[in-house]
Amino acid sequence: MATLTTLTLRLTAFLQLAGFNSSQGPLPLSYPIVEAFRLVIQAMLLPDFPFNVLGSVLARNTTTVYRAMTAEQPLIY
Repeated sequence: MATLTTLTLRLTAFLQLAGFNSSQGPLPLSYPIVEAFRLVIQAMLLPDFPFNVLGSVLARNTTTVYRAMTAEQPLIY
């Protein structure tokens, strides 16, 4: 499990890489998606996953924000 320091470092690195100014206020919508990507890929690489990851193409994706998240809120998957 990641420590708070590790998560803070990852958030800071994400904000800098993506061109966001600060970690104050709500998190960018893309941050939880990027954080969850490793878990998604790990699940998709399992032999029992129903389709092959390689060659899969995402044609369209829609995201809806129901409430803003802050850096203090834990990401629970």
